[in-house]
Amino acid sequence: MDKYPTWQDSAIQPNEKVSVVGEDIIQSEQESELSAIELKAIKAQLTKARTQLILDSPFLGNLVLRLPLIAADSWCKTSATDAKSFYYNPKFIDALNNPQIKFVLIHEALHCALTHFARRGNRVKYK
Repeated sequence: MDKYPTWQDSAIQPNEKVSVVGEDIIQSEQESELSAIELKAIKAQLTKARTQLILDSPFLGNLVLRLPLIAADSWCKTSATDAKSFYYNPKFIDALNNPQIKFVLIHEALHCALTHFARRGNRVKYK
């Protein structure tokens, strides 16, 4: 048994089922109140930001592209990562401009790159 919890521990994994919608864009089964057109526009914003990151900053863009995008508005208020995927609330992303979206993508990717999950140790997740 490992000394430190990892993303494989059930305590830090979302318990929601997901289904594949595109190559790397995944959508939760519990669909949001947003229409399909609005959700597609939000996914386009994320794709645009990821494309700009890979062109402007290849190292950070590469980190971001390794995380599949998952719409998770039922439990995620802003954005999150479990070291495997990028979870986002479509309404939150829709309220951001392009530089802010790029910042959020980089922020979550760096949680993974800097192994924040392995460093949590025995700390209690919620106090």
